[in-house]
Amino acid sequence: MDDFTKMLVGVVLLAVGLLVFVLFFPPPLPDSVIVPTEQVNAGVIKFENRAGGWGDLGEELRIRVEGELANRPGIQVFTRSRLDAVLQEQRLCAIGLCDPGSAAQIGRLTGVNKLVTGVILAAASQVKSAQICKEVQLWPPGCKRSVPGSELQIEIEAQVQILNAQSGQIE
Repeated sequence: MDDFTKMLVGVVLLAVGLLVFVLFFPPPLPDSVIVPTEQVNAGVIKFENRAGGWGDLGEELRIRVEGELANRPGIQVFTRSRLDAVLQEQRLCAIGLCDPGSAAQIGRLTGVNKLVTGVILAAASQVKSAQICKEVQLWPPGCKRSVPGSELQIEIEAQVQILNAQSGQIE
């Protein structure tokens, strides 16, 4: 056997050994795996901003949470207009202008069964110096010309609530 054949046999034996090892000793599943037991049709409501200032931080957080949920399998996210129908019906029920069966019917019509909302408790920002790329070069890939700039990082502490859209109970 020449050196190349010996090396090839060694690589094949190593690959087979790794395959056997993975089959008999699989990696543990992460603790954060969530398997939905029902179809989740969620809507995200604007977060209340108790941190003060920061413009419309509650709406910005709603948009980001909505985007994250939309990328999760098993969760269908509904738009604000569909949520507004549920919220309007709940307001009418709160002042006694509807019966409970009507609220559940609106929930079924919109398809929303979970509402995600919450409160922004604190927010802190940090500005860092950064380089902003003004011209990109294709080969080798990278920035051909950059200028000094600033990067704003905001850290948010929030309490999130998941509500049952038909009953209003916190889950």
